[in-house]
Amino acid sequence: MMSLCTRAGELALSITEHCSTVHELPSKLGEAIEILEGRLSDIARQCQDLSEKGTLSRIWQSGEHRVELERLNTNLGDAIKDFQITSSINLQQDIQRISNNVERVRLNELPKQPDLSGQRDRYMPDSRTGDVEKICDWISTSTELVLNVHGSAGVGKSTLALHLSDELRSVGRLAASIFLGAFPAATSGPETIVKMLAHEIGSIHSRAIPKILEAIDACHGTSLEVHLKKYILQPLQSLDYPRPLIIIVDAIDEWRDHPTFIQTLAHVNSSTAVVKFIITSRLGPHASRLPDVDRVSMRAYFLRPVSTDVIKAYFNKHFRAVRWRNGRKPTAEEVNRLADLSGGSPSMGIDCRVVAFTPF
Repeated sequence: MMSLCTRAGELALSITEHCSTVHELPSKLGEAIEILEGRLSDIARQCQDLSEKGTLSRIWQSGEHRVELERLNTNLGDAIKDFQITSSINLQQDIQRISNNVERVRLNELPKQPDLSGQRDRYMPDSRTGDVEKICDWISTSTELVLNVHGSAGVGKSTLALHLSDELRSVGRLAASIFLGAFPAATSGPETIVKMLAHEIGSIHSRAIPKILEAIDACHGTSLEVHLKKYILQPLQSLDYPRPLIIIVDAIDEWRDHPTFIQTLAHVNSSTAVVKFIITSRLGPHASRLPDVDRVSMRAYFLRPVSTDVIKAYFNKHFRAVRWRNGRKPTAEEVNRLADLSGGSPSMGIDCRVVAFTPF
């Protein structure tokens, strides 16, 4: 119903804007506006009648409610066409803009992940070239649906996931990415996360929005399998890309409902021509003992610690930005010792740095 209101409101603004830019108004404009006003009032009255129905009534009659909204939307479209014919005003470009705006409004009703800018560690160039190449090879040649990148806490899984997300988006291969470790995902059920991914897909690939909006209308009260297919698979299929797009889900094991989500992925095992998933977690799929994990087409990839040389470069980069007490900077020997203490884990390296030195 909100989309109907938005569409009608933008139509009124478009007519006003158009009339303010022409030197001579059409002779039948007043008659056309009067007819349009009457039809819009009738549509508004019917919307009011629908909104006054009780919540339970709308739930039990959700199918009829949806059909009625579609009928009203068609009536609005017919009213706009008749207005153009009577008034001799062509609003076709405005109508397309209105339609696009309405679609965006409805898309933005879906849950969104929070703004994470500035909260993620930056990827050090060439620090995981080998890992990136192997993952790209999996994307290009594998038949599995899921790649589970797993490794110990602090080894750099989230940094790698962010880097992959940026790289895949730059070449048009990213469907969506979501970082569950950065917000309280324990409060978000599987349907919410699927809708969050759908919002990401629509934000990146606008041609997928119509199918996502169909899912909004069709998925109320349906299973997670239906949500996955209608919110994610069908919108991506509508893009008709020659290669699969990639969905990245980082820190999936920090999410309470990840076993249910992973189990449901088995229903799209045969869709690897359309979509593939890269998920990160601390444990591999079998070590985590997820129920029915063998039903999901999945490959495990163990993320090893980075090399000592990478850790040294990481320290030196951060140390250059520090104002050291009395101008004393760590020596090469001290940096080497910290690199050894870090065990190849950048986050452990930060802890070592804080303990070993006390800058201003």
